[in-house]
Amino acid sequence: MKFTKTTKIALASAVITLLSSTAVFAGTLSQSSTQTQIPQMSHSRGLDGGLKSRLDNLVASGTLTSDQETAINDALKASMPQRVNPLDSLVSAGTITQAQETAIETAMQTARQNGTKTDMKTVLDSLVTAGTITADQETAITNAMPQHNEQGDKGKDHKNPFDSLVTAGTITQAQETAIETAMQTARQSGTKTDLKTVLDSLVTAGTITTDQETAITNAMPQRSNPLDSLVTAGTITSAQETAIETAMQTAHQNGTKTDMKTVLDSLVTAGTITADQETAIADAMPQHKENSDLKTALDNLVTAGTITQAQEDAILTK
Repeated sequence: MKFTKTTKIALASAVITLLSSTAVFAGTLSQSSTQTQIPQMSHSRGLDGGLKSRLDNLVASGTLTSDQETAINDALKASMPQRVNPLDSLVSAGTITQAQETAIETAMQTARQNGTKTDMKTVLDSLVTAGTITADQETAITNAMPQHNEQGDKGKDHKNPFDSLVTAGTITQAQETAIETAMQTARQSGTKTDLKTVLDSLVTAGTITTDQETAITNAMPQRSNPLDSLVTAGTITSAQETAIETAMQTAHQNGTKTDMKTVLDSLVTAGTITADQETAIADAMPQHKENSDLKTALDNLVTAGTITQAQEDAILTK
């Protein structure tokens, strides 16, 4: 099975999604370069939802005590960089109330779940209309969002690549709108949502030409696939990379137990990769450092006698 450049982009994204349940921001391609996508809020005063849920389950099952959960929470906050929810800062500054923060987060979560018109401005506009927040508060919230003036690693603004193609005259504004609408529809349907399929359908419909499809594909921002580096280094073969990507894509589409370790474990069991290769793959993943930080924090708690090794293992394997 040959993976195209576009599919590689999608798979690289899937790798990152599958690796960890602790990602803070979940976003899709912006419908315009000026829209701020709705972030998943992570409060600096506690663990992110995924890990907290795992710890809560361990407390409920009697594997951990409430005091041990608190100790783990405190240790992680001390050892890891804190992800600050910008709304918390606005509450602290008195710009919005705690009740307004809750209302905003509830509206954002609902919009994300509905998958319709989920840009930040639309959500905030609806809250202004409802009288939940004022127009001035909407402006303050927008300015406080990390993605409002966020810049890339090289100081370049994050832009919708379609805008650049319109500016260059490669596609028209109407074609950009048609592409974005088709992508949004595909995302909402949840079936075969890779970019190539969407573009292919637009070529078939006569909305864009094959040359324009190629130009659009080439303009898409690249995410390096860490598996490519492992193939280059000889750690895994090209056939194994294909098998891993296929398994990850299948797990991602199924939406059941899609964490990276489960997928790799199944490939080890099937004899597709070895245990050593599984370790090398996990180490190569972009978010592995975050998982390592978690293990380091837990190791310190084991050393201090706050939790046992068995309890650490239970936390890491949940």
